[in-house]
Amino acid sequence: MTNPDGKLAKILVGYYGFIQTLHLIAIGRATVLLGQTGALSFPAPPPPGGWDEHARYFFVGVGAIDALNVLVALVFVYGFFTRAPWRGWVGTLTLTVSLYSAILFAFATTPTGAWTYRPVEYLVIVLAYLPVAVLVVLFAAWLVTGRIDPDR
Repeated sequence: MTNPDGKLAKILVGYYGFIQTLHLIAIGRATVLLGQTGALSFPAPPPPGGWDEHARYFFVGVGAIDALNVLVALVFVYGFFTRAPWRGWVGTLTLTVSLYSAILFAFATTPTGAWTYRPVEYLVIVLAYLPVAVLVVLFAAWLVTGRIDPDR
């Protein structure tokens, strides 16, 4: 297990802030395109025939929660690098939301055939998320072992 003040931790937390910023840009772009065309594409590439109306509502709701979570994520990144006493609970919040969102995304998109129809795009999404998954596991370990105090 790595040190929460070590180089790997800093790289993972920095990457988390970077990927969340890109996520916010992607959500913004998708929102604009949805408003202009009525179609929902990236960051959720559709299956053949596109997303049905219920899926669009689902993705808009998850996108709104994700956009709010980006703001919390960036506060966490700042707090992590400044060793703020509240980094434990803010990190727990944002990483939990990120993990939950990733699971919901996979759960909602897999049975539609979107992953089979667009394997490269979904593989890129999975690969981009893997360092965040590593951070989630490490952060949980840091909390459990008392290396980061979740109560402050």
